[in-house]
Amino acid sequence: APTMINPPGNYMLEAVTDSACIGNTNIIAIANNYTMAQKIGERAFANCSNLIQAFLAVDSIMVDAFQNCTKLATLKLYKGNESGAGPNSVVYIGNYAFTNTGLTTVNIPSSCRKVGLAPFYWCRNMTSITVDSDNENYAGFNGCLYSKDYTHLVEVPAAWTYVDTQYGFDGHLIFIDEYAAAGNYKIVTLTLPYGVRTVGARSFEDCSSIMKVRLPSSVTTLSPYAFRGCTNVTYFYANMPSPLYLPTYLFTSSRAAEIKLYVPHDSFSAYKSANYWSYFNLQTGELDHLEVWDFKDSDDYYWTVIDNNAHYTANNDYVNGNARLVRGKTTTTLPVSFIGISYRCYEPVEIGRSAFEGLSAPISMTVSNGDPIKRIKERAFYGTSLKNFTFTNVEEIGDSAFMNTTNLSISLSLNNLKTVGMRAFSNSSIKSLTTGAALNSIGK
Repeated sequence: APTMINPPGNYMLEAVTDSACIGNTNIIAIANNYTMAQKIGERAFANCSNLIQAFLAVDSIMVDAFQNCTKLATLKLYKGNESGAGPNSVVYIGNYAFTNTGLTTVNIPSSCRKVGLAPFYWCRNMTSITVDSDNENYAGFNGCLYSKDYTHLVEVPAAWTYVDTQYGFDGHLIFIDEYAAAGNYKIVTLTLPYGVRTVGARSFEDCSSIMKVRLPSSVTTLSPYAFRGCTNVTYFYANMPSPLYLPTYLFTSSRAAEIKLYVPHDSFSAYKSANYWSYFNLQTGELDHLEVWDFKDSDDYYWTVIDNNAHYTANNDYVNGNARLVRGKTTTTLPVSFIGISYRCYEPVEIGRSAFEGLSAPISMTVSNGDPIKRIKERAFYGTSLKNFTFTNVEEIGDSAFMNTTNLSISLSLNNLKTVGMRAFSNSSIKSLTTGAALNSIGK
């Protein structure tokens, strides 16, 4: 049996047929970069356990072509007339073509027009996939493979990791493709960036190290077995306002009861009664909803997008929509608008339910430039040491919003105020509240 496949210059190799060299343990290298081969067939070199390098300039690399070549550490995919190669180019890489090989990195050439499902699945040493910048169909970002417009996540290497995946993934991302990150064993906390709408079938299957999964409110489709085999997931944060229909399980059915599920406060009842979602260990604490949000900004505020109604603010800043502050911090100066994940800019118009509840240190609420806050929701400052509050355009104050704010010894003038909830200022130290003609509802 040959130790190297490299046809003599007088011959042209048209194809390596299906299973032609399957299980051959004598082949150590493949060099067909000068040949005219059009195809490497299905499982052609599968289980060639001593193959260590391959230099390929074939048109098509078919399904499972190099599956289980566990020592394959060097792979060169050529584009036409590249230095050191003939006129042929790699155009197509089939499903699972290099599954369970020893590759650590790979570059997708500009000639490649189609990549099948998870061609580098279970390559346990792979940390990075790069792409020629002039490839018309694909692009690379932070070591992952994307469609050219970055809306599709095609493949995540098995050994890829990022401290915060909401920044590790490209901000234009909309679709997590089928099997995209299956087999990754490095990601511990998976936070999908706001803007993702579809999580594909088995996209994170067998990601054995994931402990936390966080889904943004933008998600509209969760496909079958997206997280099957994720045996260490303990916390699942679903910020979708309504429980999505699930045609089948996200996890294996026996795992759901072991996973703590956190959902928006107003959505709790819907999730509790929804098919499959009710199998989870749904968290019921008063502040549990603070764990679900769309993104964290550079100042460590946590936000959820309310809508994507683009408009100009009072300061003439163009924003992509409005946002709710989910969780604040002490000595807070809110921006009049801010850049969120996915290259989008938002106007903060609402302080959410219990956003500051439980923060014992003194809080001073101001705004950097302008006055965008329109709504203060239920228990927003409940029991805090709020000392200062400078917003004047508030239209709605929810139930118990300022209850037990005993340090709030100020006078408020809110001429646009329309609604005041029950016990809104109960046991607070507010000196006075002046309203205008817009007020039409006051709770007990």
